[in-house]
Order: sequence, then structure tokens, then C-alpha cells
Amino acid sequence: TRRDAPESSLTNLTFQNNDCRNTALYPNGSHRPCFMISGAGGAQYLNNTCTNTGGLASIHTESYYSDGLDVNASANITVDGLHLISQAVSPAIQIGKHAENFTLRNITVERVSDGHCMEFATPLRGFSLDGALFSDCGKMGIQQMNLDPSGVHDDETLTLRNIAIHSAGADLPSEGLRFRAPMKGLVLDNFLVNGATSHGMGFDAGIEDSTLSNLTISNVAGHGIHLGGKTRNVNLTQTDVSHAGDDCIFLGQDVDATVDHQQTSLTHLTLVDCAGRGIATAETGLVVRNLEIRDNTIDGVDGDGIGVVLTGSLSENVELTHNAVSDFGRRADGQI
Repeated sequence: TRRDAPESSLTNLTFQNNDCRNTALYPNGSHRPCFMISGAGGAQYLNNTCTNTGGLASIHTESYYSDGLDVNASANITVDGLHLISQAVSPAIQIGKHAENFTLRNITVERVSDGHCMEFATPLRGFSLDGALFSDCGKMGIQQMNLDPSGVHDDETLTLRNIAIHSAGADLPSEGLRFRAPMKGLVLDNFLVNGATSHGMGFDAGIEDSTLSNLTISNVAGHGIHLGGKTRNVNLTQTDVSHAGDDCIFLGQDVDATVDHQQTSLTHLTLVDCAGRGIATAETGLVVRNLEIRDNTIDGVDGDGIGVVLTGSLSENVELTHNAVSDFGRRADGQI
């Protein structure tokens, strides 16, 4: 579904209870999506299934005629009940930037042999993914793909809720959830990652004005949660991290040597059996202001229970209260 000309419109469409199977490659070897939603508005896609489609992207929201500047590329769209099985390559779901008031619900993705289960670009306005099960993702579980540092993020509202990412077979995602560009206005709630060859969740370039709650991360090879870049006004709470191959929670940095973490709270976390430290900051290049670490339980980590390193005269106001730390600093042989 797409506009046939820049001035045309496509509205009030309902596409429901369809089953697409075993679509062929184009003669040049390229793939085509199972569903393309481009430049549409006011449409609903309900309870549709795509099996062995090999789609380049099962959902692509950016307007066919847009150069990325049209904020109404696809608006007021609901996709409720979409089941993608055995996607050959590329992301099973791709959301282009400037989608507005776009809702995804009750999504399942199984077996993406050589790609991400979901990929999206920002900025997005009023985007919500509520209810998703992703398994056997060949690369990332969910990845934010754009890297334009000049992008305007002030108008973003992005909600990811009730999502599980795990392996049901041989494939493990390299990261469960990865944000490659700065994020603002993120609500992350009831999110599970079980199994990844790197971090459970990674924020490469900063996060601002966001709430991360009710997260469960286990059996990952890297950090449980890696908060890189500038972190400002972020609340991470009610979260369990276990069996990470590095620190349970790590506040790091990106290429900006003056990166800072401000107005950030880490509260009511349960951090267990990580091969690194429980909660830690990078040891160089950080300015830490108004960091609250409170009411956390840390048990069985190989390094420090809590390791916060303040560098330079600009760091101030770090509060550590009511944290229970036990069985930390173990040697490689498991002894204290």
C-alpha cells in the first residue's frame, strides 16, 4: 500500500486475515516485502501472516516519494496481529523514520536467518510496539539503524512494551536491543532478553528523558545493560539482570571524551551472577552529576559490587543508599 503520487492519499483501509507464503525472488535476486506501507494514513492491518517470504522488510513506513523530510510519511497506522515466519535476510520488520502515530501490537517473528528481527529509524512521533515475541534473530533482536548525529530528536515519543527476545534454537542475537543514535523520550517497560552474544541492551550514543522499567536480562555475553554516551534524566528501575559475561549495569562513554551522566537513577535492581561488576562506571572520561544508586540487591558478581569512579572536578552529587551487596569479588575459581 503506497501513495501513487506525492499529492495522493490512502486512508480508511483495513487489511485483515491474510496469509502470504513462499514468495519467489525477483530475477535479479532481490527480495520484496510481504507488506509495504508507504505514505499511507488511517489504515489498519489485522491478523496477517507471512511465511517464507524472504522479505527485504515486512513493514516499511517511509513514503515512497519522501526524501526523509516528510513527517507525515505514514501516519495513524495500526498493525495488530502480524506473524512473520522464516524470513531469509534483512530485518523482518523495518520502520522508516518519520512514521507518526504508528502502533504495532501482538507481533511474532521467528527465524530470521541473516538479519535483525526488527529495525527502525528515528525520529518517530507517537510510535508504539506493544506485545512482541522475537526468536532466533540472526543479528540484532531490535536495532535503531540511523546514525545521523544532526537529527532532531526533541519530538520523539517511542514506547516499547511487553516484548520478549530470545533464542528458541541455534541462533542468538548479537544484542537484544541496540540504539545506535541518541534517544529521547523512550519508555521501555516489561522487556525480556534471554540470550545474546554481546550486550542485553546497548545505548551507543546517549539517552535522555526516558524511563526503563521491568526489564529482565539473562544469559548474555557482554554487559547486561550498557548505557553509553550522554545519559540525562533517565530512570532505570525494577529490573533483573543475571548471568552477564561482563558488568550487570555499565555506564560508559562513546567517542566523545567529555561524555556525562546527569540526573540518572538506578533503583530497585536485582543483579545476580555477573562475570564483571554489579554497577559500574567507566574509569576515564566521565563527568557524573546527580547519580542515584538506591535500594538495589547485588549478589554473586566477580568484580566490585558497585564501582563508581569520579574523574575531574566537575563530578558531584553521587548518592549510594540502601544497597545490599554480597558474594562479590570472586576469583576465577569461584572463591572469595
